[in-house]
Amino acid sequence: DVDEMVETVREQRLDYELVERAAKEKDKVNMDFEGFVDGEPFEGGKADGADVIIGSGQMIPGFEDGLIGLNLGEEKEIEVTFPEKYQSKELAGKDAKFKIRINGVHEPKKPDMDEKFFESFGLRGNNDIETFRSELQENMQKELEKAVEEKLRNQIMDSLVEKNEILVPKALVEQEAAQMREQMIQQYGGGVKIEPGMLPAEMFSDQAEKRVKNSLLIGALVEQNGLVADEEKTRKVIDEIAADYDDPEQVRNYYLSNEEQLNQARHIALERQMVDFVMSLAKVSSKTVPYKEAVAREQNAPQENA
Repeated sequence: DVDEMVETVREQRLDYELVERAAKEKDKVNMDFEGFVDGEPFEGGKADGADVIIGSGQMIPGFEDGLIGLNLGEEKEIEVTFPEKYQSKELAGKDAKFKIRINGVHEPKKPDMDEKFFESFGLRGNNDIETFRSELQENMQKELEKAVEEKLRNQIMDSLVEKNEILVPKALVEQEAAQMREQMIQQYGGGVKIEPGMLPAEMFSDQAEKRVKNSLLIGALVEQNGLVADEEKTRKVIDEIAADYDDPEQVRNYYLSNEEQLNQARHIALERQMVDFVMSLAKVSSKTVPYKEAVAREQNAPQENA
């Protein structure tokens, strides 16, 4: 797993070198192009000196495939069709023709595993392969434990929801959906003004209902079984959060001195205790899976409330 991750990290930091040969899959091609629909140029369809990595999917289907086999200085016309659900309604489903000229072909090259490469990761110890692999494995282990814990929690909550009929107050679902919409606006706005009305409440209603059901179930389990946040487990949560920062001690002190942050840590610890409690009563079966499968995010998995 570590060997594979090392190669993945190198793939993420590819360099590109100019070559004198025809373009192929994964090459970066620099080109000038202009697009036409019904013989007329269209807005946004022209660029000079554009870089495209063949196979990346950054262009519409068929465009990148049309670049394979082309050399420096070659010109070609590529015929493609815009997807039916293309972002521009004026172009959706339309046939188009692109005139292109190749300015250069660059092949990908993985960076050398040298001191410069290791320095770019800000290693805490020596800038060598042993230290790099050690820290990489440590981070992978943390990711694995977090992913397994999240999946276990989701499995337990799904089972509890399935076995307990819950009438969810509509107002709570609407409130949760509004909060989820606001979080998405803040997270993905990126400087672009997004009005709440641009994100219909229906986008969040199913997930919001699931969150509310989970919250009600957790509350009922905690109350009926007298579960209280364990201080040792709370400190462990804070230590895990602090470990991701440059100054862990400062983060620990911040959480311990801030009642709101401390309560958030207690809530996470209490949820973990709830999971342990249910696990102690449940019939549990285990299976061994590859690392990639273990850390892969589940589709539509509910996220913990902040």
